[in-house]
Amino acid sequence: MPDHLKEGEALRATLSMIVQEMPDLVQGKTLVCKVDNQVLKAVLERKGTSHNLALNHVGKQIYWLQEKGQFHIAVQYVESKNNVSDEFTRQSPGIEASLTSAFFKKSGIIWGLSNGI
Repeated sequence: MPDHLKEGEALRATLSMIVQEMPDLVQGKTLVCKVDNQVLKAVLERKGTSHNLALNHVGKQIYWLQEKGQFHIAVQYVESKNNVSDEFTRQSPGIEASLTSAFFKKSGIIWGLSNGI
């Protein structure tokens, strides 16, 4: 799977979990999403239109998550060299990391984002 598609899927999965697990936190808000992939940024800003059909699909899913959760995302481009997450996500390219819903809730409690929803 190409990196820009992986990054799109990771953002979609994160937003989906937020909408399902903590909808009150995002309703009516603008979430600033920083990405280090210009193709993904362009797709998200155009609500899912590019020559990459798979990424278009992810972009459209993200658009509908915004509608469902009644929030908006603002996408900012960050150069890869300034992406603090790359250090961790690039350590072992063969291993895909993901958060379970339970861990996602727990991290929200730890960071003070929720009260144990």
